[in-house]
Amino acid sequence: MTMNRETDEAVLARVRQSILKVFGRYISEDVKTARRIIEQSTFTGKDDPGGWSRNAAVIIHTESGIPNGSWDTRMFEKWFSVSELLTDHFCEHVNGAVIGVYRN
Repeated sequence: MTMNRETDEAVLARVRQSILKVFGRYISEDVKTARRIIEQSTFTGKDDPGGWSRNAAVIIHTESGIPNGSWDTRMFEKWFSVSELLTDHFCEHVNGAVIGVYRN
């Protein structure tokens, strides 16, 4: 019996929804603007233009409005909420501008 592993594209969609749920109003009061910022700032690991971690399912760039917990402990704690929504993946801060999402 083979186990179907979720594609990175499916994980990306879940990550985007989770970020919107946890940080949407922080990113922008306008939901459409928040969605656009999230979509423009998230990539599958293999498609990340910065090449930060090809082993990551998803890479999140936080220089365009998505908060990064490296500089603010309140935001750092909120990233645990994103990880909890993902259940089988976790968020890890790579640096002050990048967060990787990896399989548990």
